[in-house]
Amino acid sequence: MARSKDSYIIKVHYPETEEDMFEIRRRMGTAYIQFVKDYILTLPISDEEKNKLYTKVIKRLFNNI
Repeated sequence: MARSKDSYIIKVHYPETEEDMFEIRRRMGTAYIQFVKDYILTLPISDEEKNKLYTKVIKRLFNNI
């Protein structure tokens, strides 16, 4: 099946102030950390291993900031 060759315009609206941009970044970080927590909780490993993995992931994330 052929794809449509129509183009679509996507408009992205950024916050006007630096404080609002910081708030968006903070909320995105919070959501990502919650995603990581939820994913680790579903893994079929012991709670001790989950805690070690979570600590390792969070340290690595903060080192890459």
